[in-house]
Amino acid sequence: MGRAGGIRWARTLAGLALAGAVLSAPVVGARALAQARARRVAEEAAHRARDGAALARDALALQTDAVALMAANAVANPRFLSALRGRVSRGTFADLLATETWWEPYRELLAAISYDGATLAFAQTDGPDGVPVLPIVKRVAETGRAATAVMSGGRGAFLVAACPAPLGHGRAPAVLVLARPLDGSLLELVSENTGRAVLLSDGRQSLGWGGVDGALLVPLPGRETAGAVALPTPATHAAAIAIAPGLWLWALGQAADFEGAAVAADHARRKVLWSIAIPLAAAVAALSVRPRRRIEPPARLPASPRALAAAAPPMVIDASATRVGVAVSAAALAAAPPVVQIVRPGPGTALGRYLLVDQIGIGGMAEVFTAVSFGYGGFRRPFVIKRLRAELDGNATAVGLFIDEANLASTLVHPNVVPVFDFGEVGGSYFLAEEYIVGRDLGRLTNRLRERGEPLLSRNAILHLGREILNGLAYAHDKRDDAGRPLGLVHRDITPENVIISERGEVKILDFGIMKARQRVSQTESGTVRGNVGFMSPEQARGRVVDQRSDLFSTGLVLLYAATGEPTYPGESFYDLLTAAAAGPAAAQQARIAALPSPLPAILTRALAVDPEQRFQSSAEFSAAIAPHLEAGGAGELALRVTALFGDALRAEQERLAAAGPAAPRPEPLADAAT
Repeated sequence: MGRAGGIRWARTLAGLALAGAVLSAPVVGARALAQARARRVAEEAAHRARDGAALARDALALQTDAVALMAANAVANPRFLSALRGRVSRGTFADLLATETWWEPYRELLAAISYDGATLAFAQTDGPDGVPVLPIVKRVAETGRAATAVMSGGRGAFLVAACPAPLGHGRAPAVLVLARPLDGSLLELVSENTGRAVLLSDGRQSLGWGGVDGALLVPLPGRETAGAVALPTPATHAAAIAIAPGLWLWALGQAADFEGAAVAADHARRKVLWSIAIPLAAAVAALSVRPRRRIEPPARLPASPRALAAAAPPMVIDASATRVGVAVSAAALAAAPPVVQIVRPGPGTALGRYLLVDQIGIGGMAEVFTAVSFGYGGFRRPFVIKRLRAELDGNATAVGLFIDEANLASTLVHPNVVPVFDFGEVGGSYFLAEEYIVGRDLGRLTNRLRERGEPLLSRNAILHLGREILNGLAYAHDKRDDAGRPLGLVHRDITPENVIISERGEVKILDFGIMKARQRVSQTESGTVRGNVGFMSPEQARGRVVDQRSDLFSTGLVLLYAATGEPTYPGESFYDLLTAAAAGPAAAQQARIAALPSPLPAILTRALAVDPEQRFQSSAEFSAAIAPHLEAGGAGELALRVTALFGDALRAEQERLAAAGPAAPRPEPLADAAT
């Protein structure tokens, strides 16, 4: 082999080596992407854990306020005050609290009474195995003002409220203390309100937990000062927050949905790298083995894999969506201010002219309360108050959406739509007032039927339910402005939780918070996904423009849920659910529909067509398909089910509303205790 041949072989080998290096770039890039992804997922899970702990603390503060409200109501009871003024004996007092019906609302709480602010004349809460309440009693006696605290005792932790009880005739007030055990049932409620598993710790051991995955937190007491702690479960962290001296709340942060989206994005990035590397390596290899007659500098050198990868537009992974079914665009995320946790007045306190009574829900954007408004001559009326969450008060996008909801929903006056009566702002806190419906939403009703093993709603009740929902949607869809132009309203969040059934069998749609209209204060960005993924139309899940037919698809999913008691789409993560919703009902879901009693299969098959052109084209057309099959008694069955399942809770709720008086000053927390 001559010198020229040796040079050619050297060039060929060098070219093949370069081609191999080009092909190795995607492998190296994939490893770098995986490492970066693991770091981002861990950071997101830790952030969600810290956020969950703060939300759990705030939810617990609201529960403490509820105990304070009960204490204030108790000392306003004339029969209770009569017993105090008569200084009945300890045994007589114990008998009164155990047997008298007027003490029934407070019987699950522990009580203590002091007349001098230094000793207890009666106590169910003090002693070596109870709650050390004398410090809070002394404070209330000295200041004459109510106070709350979270305390630990020999039997666990307690939410404590102390309130002065006026005895009249120049006598010093007595002090009533009520304590609610901070046990598993209360922690389960906190978990439900926050959507996070939680655990209470004294720094040494677990004092109870709530939530499906709460057991994952059991090994963590003793690590409260470690910040966010990574758990063996993938994409899962936990964080603790102090709620009182020697007491911490742990919360779980899970980022499986974020991880799924990140994996999909990295997969796309790898495809880009390989799509560049393979042709480039092939070109380099071809040039290296081809005889080279002359060497001319190329007019433009091919870019290196690293430069091409750097030039590729970055793929944005949305990390802000912590609620399944909600995603926010990158632009909106960048414009949003930092989240600040703010604890605001809750049950038992005033918001403008409304007295908040019970907190009945916490959503992604708002907190929901029952409330009472008072007026001249003893006028009073119950309402539901929906208040924008504290951390969103300064978020222009969230405030704009909330203003939209109030302005648009206030124009909707129909028997099948929950009306909005008022909108206001107090101290930077935005709220709206809705009609109070004595009833429960379809989601809770269906879940309760399943929990009790009772039959689900009958075919006729489901058809009646569908017709009532469609009546409300037809009204909203056909709504016009003052000039007679269609408003183009689309609800976009028809779910079982947004359909409420009254104890009289009335069916009403609520929550127009993400309603689409042609004219809004705040417009939804193109490509964003808003709403509950499990009840979205395929076009909505794909981030495309939606019209009224999207609401009809969601209505079909709601009726399918009422008929089966099961969510339509399988999947544990947001990514899985979004993918399933974007595709529409698959073969397994179609089989479930076909197994339903007639005429539901025919009606739902058309309502749930993936192609909007194949669906019902209007609420009236959908309702007309139902009408021939309706029989009498649908409303009556709904009323009987609501009353049977929730009658006691509804009566208790109404009694609390009826017993609520004009708001008293908000209790002040102890200086040395978290409230």
